[in-house]
Amino acid sequence: MIRFYFIIFTLFSFVGLAQVQNYEEGEVVADFTVTDINGQEHNLYSYTAEGKYVFIDFFYKDCGGCQVLAPIFNEFYDKYGCNEGDVVCLLINRGVDNDEAVIEFEALHGGDFHHAPAISRNGGAIDVDSDLNPYAYPTVCIIAPDNTLFQDKVWPINDVEDIEAAFPEDFYPEVLNCTLGTLEPETLLDFEVFPNPVTGTSFDLIIKDYQKMSFRIINILGKEVFASDIKGVKTKVYLEEPQGVYFLEVRSKQVTRTIKILFQ
Repeated sequence: MIRFYFIIFTLFSFVGLAQVQNYEEGEVVADFTVTDINGQEHNLYSYTAEGKYVFIDFFYKDCGGCQVLAPIFNEFYDKYGCNEGDVVCLLINRGVDNDEAVIEFEALHGGDFHHAPAISRNGGAIDVDSDLNPYAYPTVCIIAPDNTLFQDKVWPINDVEDIEAAFPEDFYPEVLNCTLGTLEPETLLDFEVFPNPVTGTSFDLIIKDYQKMSFRIINILGKEVFASDIKGVKTKVYLEEPQGVYFLEVRSKQVTRTIKILFQ
């Protein structure tokens, strides 16, 4: 079956195209288990057994419409409790992007919200993508608690209200604070890079509230170029021939935060 992949910059371009093809609405969807870019497993039937509706956003890194949708979908995820309430959100890659590429995508386009679990090809995205078979990207579909496809597409999406308009008539999920911590990632991981932009080949990574953490640096192509544990409140980081844009990912036990660094 032929698929169409468009680079677009407006969401309306996908009206009539964004849908999954291998199931009719009302049909039972096959179970799946995937692992997100932070190493957490997600099982479809475990979520639906708890009475949750599962919203899946199919995407890939270089898809312009996916980039526009990403912060809206994350705002929706954040609003309804980060998968702790009656709504579950998953970002499923079309299977071409690895963990590093998806981390870059989220850092650049995910917005200032808690980010929905994102699954790359490393975490099993390609099997889910092949099974549901979206016609175009992005596609958002909904799976109901009885494991059936409730909607094969939610479209167009220009804001969170457009996603909420797809709720079943008798579905009124509670608006919740995320229990990933009611604190924002910036508070849980309070650090800074000095200077940024970086002139030269090194910068200082300064931890405001030191705890056991690690970090890694990813280049614009999604390749990890440096990684280390953090051993104190101030770490000097060196890169050889570093000119360009990089992503610094700092990870603690509770949360991961990624920021962009420019080497001039």
